[in-house]
Amino acid sequence: MRGNYAHAMYLDDHPPIAGGRELWGFPKKLASPTLEVESDTLVGTLDYGKVRIATATMGFKHRLLEAAPILESLAAPNFLLKIIPHVDGSVRICELVRYYTTQVTLLGAWSAPGSLELHPHALAPVADLPVLEVQSALHFVVHLTLALGEVVYDYLAAPPPNRRAHRSPGRAPPRAVRSLARQELGFVPARGLRPSRGRGAHGQANPLDAAPRSGERSLPAVDGGVGGAGPVDDAPRLVHLGRGSMGDDEEFV
Repeated sequence: MRGNYAHAMYLDDHPPIAGGRELWGFPKKLASPTLEVESDTLVGTLDYGKVRIATATMGFKHRLLEAAPILESLAAPNFLLKIIPHVDGSVRICELVRYYTTQVTLLGAWSAPGSLELHPHALAPVADLPVLEVQSALHFVVHLTLALGEVVYDYLAAPPPNRRAHRSPGRAPPRAVRSLARQELGFVPARGLRPSRGRGAHGQANPLDAAPRSGERSLPAVDGGVGGAGPVDDAPRLVHLGRGSMGDDEEFV
C-alpha cells in the first residue's frame, strides 16, 4: 500500500493540536510556524519556543503546475501512528490510522528553486533525518476537508489463535513502535529503529515488516508523490510550515 506518513507537525493553535492528536493521532506540537512572501521569495520558518529549527525558501510562483498530479497525490491515503498514554505513563493506545482528504479544491500550484535548513533540537528533532538534497519545491493553495480516520493496524491487539506467541491487549507493542511511542510521549528521542514482525488481530501484515538497510529508520513504506514525504531511506523530506486549523485553507511547502 502506498501513501503519505506524517512524522511531525507543528502548529500555533491549541484546539487543532488537541483535536488532531486525540482523534486521528496527528503528531502535533505547539510551535510558531510562519509562511510569508518577501519580495520575490516565499519564506517559511519554524520556531520551537525561541529557537529557530527550520527555514525554507523558494521562488514565488515561478512556474504554474498542472493540477492533475497534485490532486492525485491529495487523493492518496495518509497514515498516522496514534499513541495515547495510560495513567501510569505506559502506552494504552498504539494504532496505525489511515485517513483521506475530501472535497478538495485546488486554487493554484507552483514550482521554483528551493532550499531547506534544519537545526537540531532536543524536543523538536526535525534535523535527526538529514536532507541530503532538495530535489524540488512546491507551493500550492487548496481548500479541503479532513475526513475521519480508520484503524488499519492495532499494535496492542491479541494475535490470531493459531500463533504460538500470544500478546494480550495490555502487553507492550513491538520494539520499533515502543521507540516511537517513547519519543511521542516525551521520554527519549527514537534512534536506530528496527522493524517488528508478525500480524495483527485480524491477520493483516505488519506495515513495519520491511527489513531496513544499515542506518535507516524503519517506518511504514510511503510514496510522497507531490507534496508529501517520500520513502524514508533516500528521498528528500518536505516540511509542512503552513498555519491553519482543521478544514481551513492550507498552504504547503
